[in-house]
Amino acid sequence: MKTVTLLMTNSMTCSPLRRRLLLVMLSFACFWVLPTVQAVSPAPDGGYPNGNTAEGAFALQNLTTGVHNTADGFGALFSTTSGSHNTADGDIALASNTQGDFNTATGAHVLVRNTTGNLNIALGFFAGQNLTTGDNNIDIGNVGVAGEANTIRIGGDTGDGTQTATFIAGINGVDKSSGNPVFIDANGQLGTGSALQGPTGPTGPTGPTGPTGATGAPGTNGTNGTNGATGATGPTGATGATGPTGATGEGFVSGAYLELAVGTPAPAGYTLLGTARIAYRDTNNIKASVTVNLYRKN
Repeated sequence: MKTVTLLMTNSMTCSPLRRRLLLVMLSFACFWVLPTVQAVSPAPDGGYPNGNTAEGAFALQNLTTGVHNTADGFGALFSTTSGSHNTADGDIALASNTQGDFNTATGAHVLVRNTTGNLNIALGFFAGQNLTTGDNNIDIGNVGVAGEANTIRIGGDTGDGTQTATFIAGINGVDKSSGNPVFIDANGQLGTGSALQGPTGPTGPTGPTGPTGATGAPGTNGTNGTNGATGATGPTGATGATGPTGATGEGFVSGAYLELAVGTPAPAGYTLLGTARIAYRDTNNIKASVTVNLYRKN
């Protein structure tokens, strides 16, 4: 047994950080000095040189110089020779890969045709099975396209029809109205761009007349305008026809008396007899008098 001697100090005077460091050092020392003991029994198999792990018939069957590959499943990484840092989990996952590096395939027949493509990720039955040499693709539940690169595909027909609805958390209710609108082309590819206003469509038919609204309150009366200027006097109309002569009035009889204010001429047929003074009350009920001429009818 190996003996490890650690330099210890009074833990009462050490800082918390220094005490944690000492515990870590002690743990590593115990790991190295204790005999090797497996955590499970029987011990797991599949460990190979250069950090490679294989589990399943024909997994990593042709590996030569590749390092740090993990193959779990029948025929997983079957053709890999010099490819490194690949993970294949599922029946014939990455089975055609030869030199591709850093690929991750989870599911049966996933990335089964990839040969030299790198940094591809595929998840789900048949996911990425059409990829061959492209790099940096992500195919989730999608068979992918041969030779394409730098593409993300989510969902599609991998044997049981295409999905018809999509629900993604963290989108609804998040206001990004200041950004660019998202468009989907005829092939289903997403992208952004500027929304262009199309031409104005034809006017639709007039809708039915709505019900009459409630009568509003009367408005206030406006101020009266100024009077306009008086118009010019129109021309004098034609003289109307002379009416019939009326019946002769009876008039004063002979011997009748007539009083006229002094200075007022008497009609014909009267004789001045003299003057007379007549007393009366005016409109203010004040006594007054006036001198008149007295005439008599001849």
